[in-house]
Amino acid sequence: AAALKPGGLHAKPKAAAAKLDTLEDKRKFVKMWEMKIDDKDCEVQAEANKKAKKDLETALKKLQTDETYVKVKEEIKDMELQ
Repeated sequence: AAALKPGGLHAKPKAAAAKLDTLEDKRKFVKMWEMKIDDKDCEVQAEANKKAKKDLETALKKLQTDETYVKVKEEIKDMELQ
């Protein structure tokens, strides 16, 4: 559960370079990452302070465009097409 806690405003949302060998492992990783994205999106929606909201939006964008996350999503698509 500790891994799901979002970091502070300045936390670097780098996807963990965990072993993602099987399709199931990749799906678990993507599901966990999408929960982080959803949590951050909820924080953005709930934030009233414009400065803090901007920081949260930046962190959300970083989560959504994380290199490992995007790559694993593509790998899942490729594996499902085979």
